[in-house]
This record gives sequence, structure tokens and C-alpha cells, in this order.
Amino acid sequence: MSGANAWIDVAKKDFADAARSKMLWALSALMILFVGIASYAPKALGGDTSIEAALNFMSTPMLVLVPILAMIVGYMSIVGERDTGSIRMLLSLPIVRGEVVVGKFLGRLGVLSVPTLLGFGVGAVVMFALYGELPAGSFVEFLVLTLLVAVLYIALAVSISASVDSRGKAMGLAAGTIIVLEYLWSAVPLGVYYLLNGNLRISGGPPEWFMFLSTVTPKAALQKFLFMFFDFGFADQLSSLQAGSDAPIYLQNWFSGIIVLLWIAVPLAIGYLRFQRATIS
Repeated sequence: MSGANAWIDVAKKDFADAARSKMLWALSALMILFVGIASYAPKALGGDTSIEAALNFMSTPMLVLVPILAMIVGYMSIVGERDTGSIRMLLSLPIVRGEVVVGKFLGRLGVLSVPTLLGFGVGAVVMFALYGELPAGSFVEFLVLTLLVAVLYIALAVSISASVDSRGKAMGLAAGTIIVLEYLWSAVPLGVYYLLNGNLRISGGPPEWFMFLSTVTPKAALQKFLFMFFDFGFADQLSSLQAGSDAPIYLQNWFSGIIVLLWIAVPLAIGYLRFQRATIS
């Protein structure tokens, strides 16, 4: 590893290590199994057996699963090498710590992206075989959304791994991040509203700050931004994501794209700064 391409070498080695440890193959098997079952389930369960129902049935659990898998894949990316001591060997090479963070981010992103692409490929075959058609537009849109969710949460996971000095701390922060952003955040706008008003009776529509807090999490901001370009085949259900032309700047769909970039850049920058200042013993 040397020169300007050191971060690429780190990414390649990280991906190769994951393949040797069978993490890549385990994730691939999980994704293929999950997408295959989700594609077949609506027809097996009866009810709405349309291709749209199958895609909808697959989308919600997939968007729950991917952030969790991203944290599992990424939370040990750097701190794991600090625990084993192999990070000292890596840093003895002509490489700076920022290149390690970037390389680990890209390597772990590859570890999750390849199984995701394989899973969706199998899902496309299963759906076409079962339903005789495939809504390619909605299918690709959902794939793009899933891969970008992986980018966001891999960034968070690698930043956590770079920021701490033990496996336990990394695991606790990773689990806490998922719980707060995926399961508890919806209570935050309500809690703030209650503190300001002494009740939860929202009349005449929610205030603008409430709407902003409701869509500031990584996945919500990403969905709102992407809704500028496509509707995932569910325009009616997602109409609340479309901001009016008279809405404040911070509620505009394009502004959510800035929030998405911040969710990637800021955690990685914090992780880098903490890793840069850490004493590796």
C-alpha cells in the first residue's frame, strides 16, 4: 500500500478479508433467501397476488433489515483491528489514518452491496417466474433506495468503529444508533411538541419544525429527496413526502439531499478526527 491509491488497497483488502471469513457468502445467502421468500409470500398467502403487492411486501422489511446488516458489517471494521493489534501493522505502512477510514467505508460498503445486488437479482427472476411480469422501473428504484440506505448506515457504522477503542463500546453505539434512528425517532417530534404545548393535540396540521424533525433521519431524508425523481410505484402512499412550492427551504425535497450528504460526511469526519487523535497501543 502506497501513494494516492492506498485507500483503494485498504478497501480491496477489507473486501477480500470479508470473503475469506465467509461474511460475504453468509450475507449473500441471507439476502437471496429473504428476497426469494418475500417475492413468493404474497402468492403463497393469498389475498392480493399482484406484482405490485409482492414488491410492496418485500420493500418494508428490506428497509428494516439493511440498516441492521450495515451496522453488523461495519461496527468492527476499525476497532476490530485495534482489538487484535493488526491496526499497528497497517499503520506502519505508508498510509494515513484518513485513508484507512475511507478504505474501510468502501470495503464494507462492497461487502453489503454485493449480497444486496445478488438478492435483488434472484428476486427479479422469482417475481418474473411467478407473476409473468416485472415492473422494472419500480424494481430499480427500490434497488437504488436500498443501496443508498446501505451507504448511509455503513458510514455511521464505520464512523462508530473509528471513534471508539473497544468492541463493547462499538456494539453499544451501533445498537443504540439503530434503536434511536429506526424505532424511537418518531417519538422525538411528539416529545418536543408536548414540551412546547403541554399536550399532544395537533390541530390544523403539524407545525413546520415538526415536519422537519419527522424527516431528518437518514432513511426519511433519503426517501424525501429521492421522491423528487421517482415514487417507487407508491405515489399515493408517499404523497406526504412532496413539499409544496411555498414550503420553507428546510422542508424542500432538494434540501433533504443536503441532509443525506451530511449524514454521510459528518459521521465519517467525526470518526476520522477521533481515530486520528487516538493512541494506538
